[in-house]
Amino acid sequence: ERLRRDESRKLIEEFWVPGHEIVGHVVRAGAGMEAKSLMDKRIAAVMPYGGGCSQYVSIHANDVIVLPDEADSNEVVALLSTYMTAYQCLESVASKEDEDDESKVG
Repeated sequence: ERLRRDESRKLIEEFWVPGHEIVGHVVRAGAGMEAKSLMDKRIAAVMPYGGGCSQYVSIHANDVIVLPDEADSNEVVALLSTYMTAYQCLESVASKEDEDDESKVG
């Protein structure tokens, strides 16, 4: 996110691990029933603030997608990356249209 906004100088001063798309197995879960139901499951997720290149990550149970065992990790990560690129483009266009609409009112 910061790289996209050209705030990369701040990254030098802060500890930051790259990587947004992850595929892996749940090795520890929180206390909630939803989290416990994910134990030993194969999951995919998008890490909004990076950290996907870490050995372990912490992510809320609501933010994961449970994968079938036969899903190819490389294909899943590519799909997540492509999805986020398209989503950010659509979000950018929508916000510009909102700004245009607001400038016409008044």
